[in-house]
Amino acid sequence: LWLLKGIGALEAAHVARALEDEHAANREHGVKLSEKFPALQSKVMAMAGDSALRVQYQLAYTLGEFNTPAARALLVKLIAQHGDDRWFRVAVLASAANQPAEFLSVVKNRDFLQQLAQIIGARRQTAEIEALLAKNGTDPAALNGLARGMKLSGGARIKSASAEAAFRRVLASDNPAVQQAAWNAARNFDMPTIFARALAEAEKGALSAVRAIGSGVEPAKAILVLEKLLAGNPTAELQAAAIGSLGETGDARAPAIILGVWKTLRADARVRAVNALAGRKDWAPKLIEAVEKNQVEAAGVDIAARARLLESSDAELVKRAKALFTSGTAERAKALAAYASVPSLNGNAAKGKLVFEENCARCHMPRRQGGRVGPDLSGVNNKTREELLKAILDPSAAIEPRFVNYMVTTKDGQVFDGVIANETPAAITLRGGTEEGDQTILRKNVAEVRASSISLMPEELEKSIDKQAMADLIAYLRAGL
Repeated sequence: LWLLKGIGALEAAHVARALEDEHAANREHGVKLSEKFPALQSKVMAMAGDSALRVQYQLAYTLGEFNTPAARALLVKLIAQHGDDRWFRVAVLASAANQPAEFLSVVKNRDFLQQLAQIIGARRQTAEIEALLAKNGTDPAALNGLARGMKLSGGARIKSASAEAAFRRVLASDNPAVQQAAWNAARNFDMPTIFARALAEAEKGALSAVRAIGSGVEPAKAILVLEKLLAGNPTAELQAAAIGSLGETGDARAPAIILGVWKTLRADARVRAVNALAGRKDWAPKLIEAVEKNQVEAAGVDIAARARLLESSDAELVKRAKALFTSGTAERAKALAAYASVPSLNGNAAKGKLVFEENCARCHMPRRQGGRVGPDLSGVNNKTREELLKAILDPSAAIEPRFVNYMVTTKDGQVFDGVIANETPAAITLRGGTEEGDQTILRKNVAEVRASSISLMPEELEKSIDKQAMADLIAYLRAGL
């Protein structure tokens, strides 16, 4: 059949025979090949009840090619039957992309709802967004999906009286998850009265409002509120939220405010502060200067932020960063020499498991949101103790190609980094070492993509793992995960 298609000799009669074949695999390929034969549509649609799951799965993709009301009605039936199957959700979403709002009335699975809402957000069709908010406006899955889709596609804020009324209702919710999701989505809309309320609530220390005003309010107004909050010795959670919002403003005054309160920042806020400064081309030199002046401790700049600085397209910035952060081959050689006795020590695999979970599991084990960002370590027990020690203490000496760290700079000067989890002609998806999920950047917004020569795995682990703990870790790795 495919050979006939390749030489231009495939006819509807050939495909019709495949659709009736006793072998499910032939019926599956028949469904796929039917897409170019409109006369076969009714015959194909009658296969929704086929006994083979793969035939139904292919049908979910093929119905999108038909793009008729009857085909979409059948897709609704398929997702109602198979909504808990993630691959059916993918297939139906691919086919529903041109008319996503038609599926809101049948959504039962919350993962499907979030993905559908993301498509609606990315399309930025006001009528579809209003339909989503009317039907699912109090569901955090729908609101978070809407926010992510609108952020991905970019563009001006949408003005809609219906949407504003919906947000006014949902923002009055007592449920923190609903309220936070609503603020995430609301920042993509032109709603002056609602964000005036957000400013007022942020001044009082309302956490969800503080998180919202960074990108939802005029930067000049947000800066004043956030600066005042940070000066008032807020809680650690509120402090981290304020720093995150400062970074989102993109305002030129933000770096000075962040650096001015650096000594008062707790751990989470420090991570956000460094990420904000290293994440913009015009702010990165200010971070370097702060480290040079000992205003910020070099140890406070994590490996991901260092990689952004060391792999910058700004040659002068790279030179300054290398002087501050590059330990170099000689330093790694010293660390290996200092730990040369480790392979001869008796390690405890049970204790090593605890060391692994504290220092390594975040990147080397599958995460709740997306895959691992470091190599799969199954089979690592075949390596010698000496090989494992070198890989741990000098990670940049050999980087597996699938886990190279990439820096993506957008046209507005933001810098993102991570391993490439997915790449299409339209977008690049990066996966970092956190639980916050993957970051997708549209290619139309990309200015530059650069591969890093620095491993995402941090150097200087000897500072947090002593010799016996290292021996325990190696014992655990060699015992097989």
